[in-house]
Amino acid sequence: MSVLVFGGLSECGRPFVEALHRRGTSIAVVDRATAGRADALPPDVIWHVGGMDDEVFMRRVFACHDVESIVLLPTALPLRETDLLIAMTSLLAAALRSRLGSLLVARPFANRAAMEACCGMGARCPLETLLAWCRQVHGIHCATLPFDQSLAATDPAYTARFRMIALDRYDEIHLTHLASLRKRSTTA
Repeated sequence: MSVLVFGGLSECGRPFVEALHRRGTSIAVVDRATAGRADALPPDVIWHVGGMDDEVFMRRVFACHDVESIVLLPTALPLRETDLLIAMTSLLAAALRSRLGSLLVARPFANRAAMEACCGMGARCPLETLLAWCRQVHGIHCATLPFDQSLAATDPAYTARFRMIALDRYDEIHLTHLASLRKRSTTA
């Protein structure tokens, strides 16, 4: 079982990948390499050049790995929520054929006001609707983390704090997924 990390070459992604690697986790990275270099990754981490918006590419990636968890981290490129939704649709079309158990999505926002406006929408937010569908129909443990792109561009400490929170949140949803697997195996 492996973790598929999108944005693993980014400033936020590399330390996240390294932390998982130190734990002995099998990791594959999907990144267009707009923010970093593959030689910055640990040597046994597999790097796929491409993006989640390419469904054919994503099916090939899933064919190469037994993906249990997906983590979408912020990249150097600004990303609008609509772009994220379109790309997530392609990603999920490929992922739902695997044994995906957990999904962590960093939600990019241009600034704090945009973040607060969208977070105030709650369940009406299109991304939250998509993740609710993943939870209810497919039993995938999902979580989102807001990521303020303007603050990240001006405050390096913000990105460091975000990485720590992302790692904690990943642990939380992944452990929930593992507990549900154990529960299913004991009741079967």
